[in-house]
Amino acid sequence: GKRVVRERLEASITELRFGHLLCLIQIGNMHDELVRMNTTLFADKVLPSLRGRWPGYEDRWWPRACS
Repeated sequence: GKRVVRERLEASITELRFGHLLCLIQIGNMHDELVRMNTTLFADKVLPSLRGRWPGYEDRWWPRACS
């Protein structure tokens, strides 16, 4: 479930040392409701644990207006 996704992403981020993540939440011909649910779950349950993964790192690629 959500915990497995979060743990795998955290391990990959640490092992591979990447800071930007592109997620494809919609696969194939998934129904709109399922895509929205997946997006909401990812945003609410997974992303918060990944935020701030690399403290002190200056991200030159993130738009300043979004900070």
